[in-house]
Amino acid sequence: MKIELKNIKHAEFASHETNCFSASVYVDGVRAFTAENDGRGGCDFYHALPGKQELLNAAHNYAKSLPQTECSWIDPDTGKPAMLDMNLELLIGQLLEDELCRKERARCSSKGLAFHPDGDKTRISWYPFKGKPSKAHKELLRKEWLPQAVKSNPSAVFFDGKGNYYA
Repeated sequence: MKIELKNIKHAEFASHETNCFSASVYVDGVRAFTAENDGRGGCDFYHALPGKQELLNAAHNYAKSLPQTECSWIDPDTGKPAMLDMNLELLIGQLLEDELCRKERARCSSKGLAFHPDGDKTRISWYPFKGKPSKAHKELLRKEWLPQAVKSNPSAVFFDGKGNYYA
């Protein structure tokens, strides 16, 4: 089953405890329901479109069937990262974060050379261009600067904003 978010509206200013957003959710290419969160720490709300309740239920069941997801915090009992059972809210949250990161990468890489330091895909660093870079400048950076940067930052992941990654 393929679950996608489209028509995402995200309000950074209103995102306090959670992401404040609304989105259309597509299940196997069919618009099935909307997802939204007011950004104040509560759970996501799902509203099935008329006649699409079965697709919403199928999406819930599909999400529950996915493997556990690793959290960023450490479980004090085991000393390892905590594992959470997957559910639709976690899946929608991951899809939303992926899209927000993709947009931020595109924004940063249009203004300079952007990369994920230490391979951490939740952080973006970038070296800004002074003025509007020419094609030759970008090509010089890609051919000459990038290989040196990769050598000095072996765990960093560099990208060009068009979906091309260099490591």
